Amino acid sequence: MQLTEQSLNNLYQLIVSKYESLQDPKFDFVSQSIEKRPYQHVVEVLSQIGKVTEDTDENDDVSFGYLIETNTDKYYLRISMVASYAFLLNLSSNQLVIPGEMMSEVDRKILDVLLKNQLSLLDKEDLQIRLPNGNEDFDLSNLYKAIFTNSDFFPWENLRHGSMGGS
Repeated sequence: MQLTEQSLNNLYQLIVSKYESLQDPKFDFVSQSIEKRPYQHVVEVLSQIGKVTEDTDENDDVSFGYLIETNTDKYYLRISMVASYAFLLNLSSNQLVIPGEMMSEVDRKILDVLLKNQLSLLDKEDLQIRLPNGNEDFDLSNLYKAIFTNSDFFPWENLRHGSMGGS
């Protein structure tokens, strides 16, 4: 997606607002989001494309995680609880699926569902953006950790380390 400076500033303000403080972050919004299931409709529509299995860990994640298995590929989807952002990783190619790039028919179908539900997709550069952080106990040092999951690895690196979820 390549966040503009303005959209990054807006997202940073949303992050600070959601956590209440980056020095002493609050995570109440996670249990509230899990209870409300705001993207259940998205999951139901995606279930028409392939088998969807939830992979959300409320102890590490600040996003909903889903594995999507189709006849041709497997995907890893994360939808943030912090803001209306997502990323989609094609596990077969270990590549993030980005609108406008070469996509398969299934890639396009999944992206269409996400975009029709006002979810913006982030690319590698966006996910790796460094954030100012005031807490050494909980690392919110990059956009990926702040709006998706407290993992030591980015999702495209996790395949090499044998995991997809949190840390």
